[in-house]
Amino acid sequence: PQITHSLGRRAFNWDRASYVVAAAGDVHVAGITLRLYNRSNVVVAADTSGSRTPRISVTVPDYGTFYRLEMAITACSEYPCYIAVMPYRRQ
Repeated sequence: PQITHSLGRRAFNWDRASYVVAAAGDVHVAGITLRLYNRSNVVVAADTSGSRTPRISVTVPDYGTFYRLEMAITACSEYPCYIAVMPYRRQ
């Protein structure tokens, strides 16, 4: 599912597979960070470079594994700013 927020957290369960989570912002967004936490609140993947198009990769070990994704805009030239985040399952 697509997740679209200017700043936020989303919790979800994934199937066993490898994924890439990609984000992009509108023309006013200059930087985005992504952090993916497991059930124990340990960061399992992160892109904190402040890129306009950050990506993280994760391999989910078991069906129904819980993750929490935190996304943040680190720089916005004109408010409001919006980002979209999309998980892609690798084939």
